[in-house]
Amino acid sequence: MLVEPEEDLDVSAEDSLDSRQLRGTANGLVDTKRRAAVCVLYFHPNGCDIGQSIPEMEIICDLMFSGSAVVVAPEYPGYGLLTGYEPTPSAIDRIAEGAWEFCSERLGFRADEIVLWGRSIGTGPASALARTLAHPQAGSRRSTGERRSVCACAALVLVAPFVSVSAAVSSHAGSIAASLVCPMWEVAGLVADRALVDVPLCVIHPEQDEIVPLSHAEKVLAAASACRKLGVFLAGETHNFDWEETNAEPVRDFLEAHVLALQQENNIPQETFHIPDLRPNAYALHGVT
Repeated sequence: MLVEPEEDLDVSAEDSLDSRQLRGTANGLVDTKRRAAVCVLYFHPNGCDIGQSIPEMEIICDLMFSGSAVVVAPEYPGYGLLTGYEPTPSAIDRIAEGAWEFCSERLGFRADEIVLWGRSIGTGPASALARTLAHPQAGSRRSTGERRSVCACAALVLVAPFVSVSAAVSSHAGSIAASLVCPMWEVAGLVADRALVDVPLCVIHPEQDEIVPLSHAEKVLAAASACRKLGVFLAGETHNFDWEETNAEPVRDFLEAHVLALQQENNIPQETFHIPDLRPNAYALHGVT
């Protein structure tokens, strides 16, 4: 699924985002790279599929990147129309690598032009992909012809992340119940990898999250090796919050300051980041470095 700048929607009608399967679906996207500053690889939350994620994908494109982005969303096994994969974290990780290959090989974006963005359960595959890209020798799907960049990716954005799924269960049902649940992705451990030190990290979490407690985001942010990281904690918001201008502003400003492709697009001097004027109690900023 792709959301393109200046267009409503262009759907890639394939079950999987394996780049080899999608070679025939990117016709007409030749101009996409020239019109968009960045590509956002978006991993959706639980309880929906990519079709239901279209409104947020459009918001990310328009509100976070002023329309100058392509948003690509791979589907998970067991969701939507995707078939041929087992519904396991390892299968989702393989699909994520195929989606990255599609963005780099077929759409022509460099690694430092691709932002990884995950929400809720999607923070798992987003973080896992970032770590895989930081260790290219370990990645089975990294393109050998990909143009080299300084960073593994342009930035990593995690919305309502969890330390691990089992830790989230423990927060509600205790350690005994958590011991029966697969951790799936250990997000705090993944972002702690020192190979991700140069990848800008933005963590957004609603303070009143009833599904994944705020403490998970705090632990993920504290553990992260990123030398440039920001925590945006949304006052009064719950897990399924909607994006608004006020809570999007610090995220947009952080990305504009630290994603080189956006600096070049907007003629922003490198390494400048000004905390915006805050609406009282709208959000708290943590870890600006």
